[in-house]
Amino acid sequence: MKRVVVSNRVPTPGDPPTGGLSVALLDALAGGSGLWFGWNGGAPEPRAEPATQHHDGIDFATLPLDEDDYDGYYRGFSNGVLWPLFHGRLEAMTHDWEARRTYDDVNRYFADHLAPRLCRTDVVWVQDYHLIPLGQELRARGFEGRLGFFLHTPFPPYEVLRALPEWAVLFDCFRAYDLVGFQTEHDMRHFADTAERRPGATLSSRADHLDWGGRSVEFGAFPVGIDIDETARIAAKNTDTDDARALLDFADGRPLIVGADRLDYTKGLVQRVKAFEKLLTDEEHHGPDPVCVQVAAPSRTGVDEYRQLAERLQQEAGRINARHNRPDFNPIRLIGRSLPRSTVLGFFSIADVGLVTPVRDGMNLVAKEYIAAQPVDDPGVLVLSTLAGAAEELADVAVLVNPYDLDGVADGLRTALAMPLPERRRRHALGLRTLRCTTAEDWWNRFLERLRAPRPSSRPWSSSHPAA
Repeated sequence: MKRVVVSNRVPTPGDPPTGGLSVALLDALAGGSGLWFGWNGGAPEPRAEPATQHHDGIDFATLPLDEDDYDGYYRGFSNGVLWPLFHGRLEAMTHDWEARRTYDDVNRYFADHLAPRLCRTDVVWVQDYHLIPLGQELRARGFEGRLGFFLHTPFPPYEVLRALPEWAVLFDCFRAYDLVGFQTEHDMRHFADTAERRPGATLSSRADHLDWGGRSVEFGAFPVGIDIDETARIAAKNTDTDDARALLDFADGRPLIVGADRLDYTKGLVQRVKAFEKLLTDEEHHGPDPVCVQVAAPSRTGVDEYRQLAERLQQEAGRINARHNRPDFNPIRLIGRSLPRSTVLGFFSIADVGLVTPVRDGMNLVAKEYIAAQPVDDPGVLVLSTLAGAAEELADVAVLVNPYDLDGVADGLRTALAMPLPERRRRHALGLRTLRCTTAEDWWNRFLERLRAPRPSSRPWSSSHPAA
């Protein structure tokens, strides 16, 4: 038996992980026979057999995507339709039937090359919205082993999901999986509500199990966590680097607010800097004016909307700096490039406030990393969007704000900056206890244990079922 992780992109063996999720999945595959399968993440090139590498006990098998695959499967349907749909941004959807056909074709391409590598005893764990149909494609090729799926984004309510013309066809792909996982109870309830609307699907009294056309499909909430101790170690090690000292020089003794995100419309970055400006003009704020450093790592640079977002963010930050700067004060520093995770964690450690205000997010591990990176004796304060999945766990730890309420975000920042040390310590201690309840290891262990657990027998796979 081996564990198999399938994801859109596969990390390069031996390279430092780019985030907490990569660390967690590598740990899930370590210590035994493991395979990580997916796209190589490179520039478009003709389809080919998988390239394989072995590193630290894990096999990595990667496939190239050709130009049509990249445009239709990745840019077109995954990121042009499913990403905005699952985040409730219907106006950003660019539905195209040719892109949908390419999305299905790439999932078949993945299945064609993965299925021959599988044994019946293998446990296969498919990751994220790019690969929703992969389960039924593997079933169609005869795979009868345990098959799980985890969605890292939010799952939309039925009234939003049905904006997708073929929503029922896509949703019925989940029937191939033995276990479907979500970040939050909220997302799980949206899934259950939609499932009950499908022919032949009956929800159990436990509300976490479907009898779906003779197949047993379980689902649940499995919040993704982080490695707290390792995060804290890396952060502490990077508080006295050239980059960290430059950040402190920029702050020049003023309170330091730090945000670090991918440049994406779901992160609420333009709203964030506007809210920071409201703090600067707030007559109720006492003490030195704070400075804000925002890391906005480039994302999907080939997509017009993302280029326009980068321009709007730069313009807004420039306008605020032009309006509020003084000879000894420049309020915003925008870093429009990717930084090593170690550098970002060092920034978090020295920040007085961590500002995490997405307009919608499945979880947001940055919020958890900020807490873990803080020094125990003098911790900073997390200001967190209520629309991030992490808010379910951190409601009593963070200062919660609505990212659409710019005055409310400014109020939250003022509260965080004025918070006395005993309260900061209390919240930080509670935050660490909370994070230890859902670490990265706990996340993958709980999912895989439930996936392997005995369950009611399912009817042999068929792409259709009598009640459909």
